[in-house]
Amino acid sequence: NNTIVDAGDLTVLDTFDMVPFLNFLSLVRDVPRAQFKLLLENAVSCVLPSDTTANPNCGTGRFAQIAGFEFVYDPAGTALVLDGNLNVVTQGSRVKEVTLDDGTKIVVDGVVVAGPAINVATIDFLANGGDQYPFGNLPYEILGNTYQQSLADYIEFLETVTAADYPEGGEGRIQLATEQMGLVDTSQGTWTLPVATPPQTLSLLAVGAPFYFGNPGDFPMIGDWDCDGTDTPGLYRQSDGFVYLRNSNTQGVADIRFFFGNPGDVPIPGDFDGDGCDTVSLYRPATSQVFVINELGANNGGLGAAETTYAFGNPGDVPFVGDFDGDGDDTIGLHRASTGFVYFRNALTTGIADNSFYWGDPGDVVFAGDWNSDGVDTPALFRASNSTFYWRNSNTAGNAQGSATVTTTGTPYPVGGHFG
Repeated sequence: NNTIVDAGDLTVLDTFDMVPFLNFLSLVRDVPRAQFKLLLENAVSCVLPSDTTANPNCGTGRFAQIAGFEFVYDPAGTALVLDGNLNVVTQGSRVKEVTLDDGTKIVVDGVVVAGPAINVATIDFLANGGDQYPFGNLPYEILGNTYQQSLADYIEFLETVTAADYPEGGEGRIQLATEQMGLVDTSQGTWTLPVATPPQTLSLLAVGAPFYFGNPGDFPMIGDWDCDGTDTPGLYRQSDGFVYLRNSNTQGVADIRFFFGNPGDVPIPGDFDGDGCDTVSLYRPATSQVFVINELGANNGGLGAAETTYAFGNPGDVPFVGDFDGDGDDTIGLHRASTGFVYFRNALTTGIADNSFYWGDPGDVVFAGDWNSDGVDTPALFRASNSTFYWRNSNTAGNAQGSATVTTTGTPYPVGGHFG
């Protein structure tokens, strides 16, 4: 549950506030890899509000607490459904990657990797099928300790457990495959990551805790600056001409800063060479020029020379970035806010648009992301007048295929990415 333990001693009563019944530490040996994936499919089978319609057995305790491995799941996949006897009614397809702490791959791209069975430490309630965890007929050994005693032993071993050991936002053991949507209140420099997660707002993934980064009026952006798979804040401060980047989704000072372009230039963050690292390139609206830079600027230095320069668009068009054809490289899209016209190229070269369509209303802010985990970035928009995100899962004209209305303050600006 969401119990928060205040600083100080942890009591047995505190543990029962978190899990209000007795549990014994148990060991299930030789769990086949396919069955281990099934256990994790069960863990993420009830994360969407709509899952309870398909599965009346959804309960509040199903989402897993894990250690010793990490996994990636996609809520857009099919949810596992089991009957009352833990037989599979509907196969799940949400678990995409599972990796043990020693680097052993158990699941890759949703497919179980052949290999030896693994041992799973858990509690007897789950080993016996509680919360519909399908351990089946596998025998389990109760190791004698209650979970409270095991927790006490753990704390005694560490002597002190601090908030830094368990940072806000988690340690990245459980990650989403789909990209999420966040908001920046540019009037306050407040970031909230995420505020919404396609295919719909998740019931068990709360809105992120707001944090401050930057000053009022800074231009916000998001990117994976340190190549660790997590998108974190960046901003452009026109008053001093510097870009400021941070490598964690927490309050603090910039990890790197560098001078950026000319007055009026617009930063465009993306992975333009497919190396897994985002950099900051620029778009010059006055001349409709794109300058692509595939390395971050030197700390306290300049942006660096552009590897590629080309003309694209009309003066006044607003740039956004995405991998619109799924080839692993980002390219530039443009949005004509006065008409809602969206167009983009799939190469970093001058030429006519590879695709174009109308999307949204005048004044909407357009950005792109992989909202259904198919490897292709598609458009989303944020409409400040009703505080609502809209998105499509294809690069075509049409009505929104999903939406999420959120709480906003000040002057909201949308960002999208993997927030960890």
